[in-house]
Amino acid sequence: MLTRSLDAEAGRSRIIAVVMDPGWVSTDMGGPEAPMTPARSVVGLMRVLDGLTARANGRFLTWEGAEAPW
Repeated sequence: MLTRSLDAEAGRSRIIAVVMDPGWVSTDMGGPEAPMTPARSVVGLMRVLDGLTARANGRFLTWEGAEAPW
C-alpha cells in the first residue's frame, strides 16, 4: 500500500516508486534449492531499475522486469 500511496506523490517529485521481487535466490532465507545466485538476481534488479520510467510508478515488478500481480 505504501508504494501505491507513493505513486501519487512521486509523480510530482520525479521519483519512481516500485516494489520488486528478487526471485528465488540461494541465500540463507531462500535455501540451497533456490535456482538463482544473489549476483544474478542483483544484475537483473539493476537492469530493471536502470530502465524504469514514470509509467512504472506504483507497480510490482519481478527481477526480470515483468509486472507481478498484487
